[in-house]
Amino acid sequence: MREILFKSKRADTGEWVEGYYIYHINRTICPFGDSIKPEDEQHVIMQDGFSDWNMPRDTVHFDIAPETLCQYTGLKDKNGKRIWENDIVLLREEIQDYEWKAAVKFGNPNREYNWGWQLVPVGECEMNKDILLWIDMDIANCEVIGNIFDNPELIRQTDI
Repeated sequence: MREILFKSKRADTGEWVEGYYIYHINRTICPFGDSIKPEDEQHVIMQDGFSDWNMPRDTVHFDIAPETLCQYTGLKDKNGKRIWENDIVLLREEIQDYEWKAAVKFGNPNREYNWGWQLVPVGECEMNKDILLWIDMDIANCEVIGNIFDNPELIRQTDI
């Protein structure tokens, strides 16, 4: 079974945190029905600790910057590092001795597919531009080198 996990930057410190994503709306009741204001929305990453009986304890939650929310792909690179949505990976194709960078995206960024993790090339790339991450990627030749939030110098805005 694939591990469902998210990471995001904390709203207060900008530090990356991993855990479970929760979207919560604090509804304000008024005579004319519910009123939802932007300040009522809360995006949270929750981290659980579990006791011997597998009951939650020491639950910690962090308010996050929702624009930095990334889902774990379930894959790891050649160094055992988790590969997340919005990571930038360096891929090496040894037969043709070719190297290229790509951003990890979910869904349909190239409008060719409507499912799965995809590699969106960053910069010039002569390799297949529509590679599905979970089908065609050889993990042994993939290395996470950054992400689109912390390492904007690795990409151009027009790339992804």
